[in-house]
Amino acid sequence: MQSKGNAVIYLRVGTAKQLDGCGLQAQEEMCREYAKKNGYKVIKVYSDNGKSGLNDEIKDRPAFFEMINCEQNPPVDVVLVCELSRIGHTPEIFYSFKSMINKQGMTLLSVKEGEDTSQYGTMGKIIESLLVAMNELEVEKLKARTSHGRAARHKEGKKSCGANPLGYKSVKGVYEIVPDEAEIVRTIFKLKKQGLSLRAIAAALPLTKKGKPYSYGTVNDIIKNRRTYEGELGLNDVWVKGEHEAILKKGEYK
Repeated sequence: MQSKGNAVIYLRVGTAKQLDGCGLQAQEEMCREYAKKNGYKVIKVYSDNGKSGLNDEIKDRPAFFEMINCEQNPPVDVVLVCELSRIGHTPEIFYSFKSMINKQGMTLLSVKEGEDTSQYGTMGKIIESLLVAMNELEVEKLKARTSHGRAARHKEGKKSCGANPLGYKSVKGVYEIVPDEAEIVRTIFKLKKQGLSLRAIAAALPLTKKGKPYSYGTVNDIIKNRRTYEGELGLNDVWVKGEHEAILKKGEYK
């Protein structure tokens, strides 16, 4: 097959628990397969891992920034993505980033949505705008489903989101006590009752598992999370009885 030109592949995932697409490896495989079938020579792969498609700051996407700012040798004709949402989740972000690509003399090409229809006049631009709007709608639907799922888990007294608080690990959505960490939690509340400052409490604690001292900010967060340590779970200022075992008795060390 005669070569259509040189291509770079751009990959992006938002979080470790990616909800809106496939992982980096799957994206790259899709793009490479498309390039091979359609006569594009892949020159380089740019990958932004853990970068949101809702962030319009290019500095927060180092791989994309490098892609459009470095001198491409040999010259690149096409930026290949598995789907348009890898560029951005809203029309504003998508067109801003696409404009940066076009200014470098490169064309954006999506495996899922096909070639850049905007080059075919008004109707082509309308088609592209509809595809971008559909991506945005899908993100909103995913947000709604995620929010509903979190609310349902919270109502059942199970962990709904976020990192585990110090003193607990999550097992099948329910917090279980980590004994050595729980003892640190109790120490924090005990020292707080004695009147020590946040900095003084942090200085009195053993080092973290990473060998670093606790910050007074972390100590403050733990103290503000008292209700979780008393056996409750909060979500959006709504508190329910949790399924987990409490580290503190109600009112202990107050």
